[in-house]
Amino acid sequence: MLRTMSQIVIEVPDDLAWMNDDLSVFFSGMVEKLYANKHKQMPQQCDIVRFMLLIQKELLEVHEQWILDKHDPNMAKELPDVANFALLIFAVMRAEQGTKNGQED
Repeated sequence: MLRTMSQIVIEVPDDLAWMNDDLSVFFSGMVEKLYANKHKQMPQQCDIVRFMLLIQKELLEVHEQWILDKHDPNMAKELPDVANFALLIFAVMRAEQGTKNGQED
């Protein structure tokens, strides 16, 4: 099945341009992981405490992988999971504050 894609533009200060490639690859990894898990609950259906516990679990997995073999390619796949849980916490907080999709209280 062909999936359609939307595009976002992220502005990076010139002083951080040296990170452009890393940011691009990392963000792409985040999107791939989010897409792979799109069948799971949406952020509005989960509480922040649950996501905090999940982010701790993911961070522990990254730490364990680091101890076993920090050069394992799996490290690059696990780190976006940590960032995605932070993103989901952020999304829940915004939804609770009524700021999602440009809405203000």
